[in-house]
Amino acid sequence: MEYLKNLNIDKIRNAAEDALNQAKPKTEVEARVYEALSHKNWGTSSTLMNEISRDTFDFERYSTVMKIMWESLQNQRPAAWRVVFKGMTLLEHLVKNGSERCVDEARSH
Repeated sequence: MEYLKNLNIDKIRNAAEDALNQAKPKTEVEARVYEALSHKNWGTSSTLMNEISRDTFDFERYSTVMKIMWESLQNQRPAAWRVVFKGMTLLEHLVKNGSERCVDEARSH
């Protein structure tokens, strides 16, 4: 019963997003990006971000990575601040370590 007292709409929404993300069929690239942009309390590992930055050198993977990242930055929910923060961190990492197209897209977006 103690759990129900601490339950709020953001916790319910986060649990629903977790269930939805696990149920979605994903490619390997999508799974990595969604893991990096999760709303979990800890930051993304540098190993994972380096793998994602390597994905940007492949044309098909690049579009997948950037599409998901830009979607995360457009999240309007105040409770999703962590996802937006992780999206900004990923964008910074991609600008520094990803393909040149990441820099061009960051400038134009």
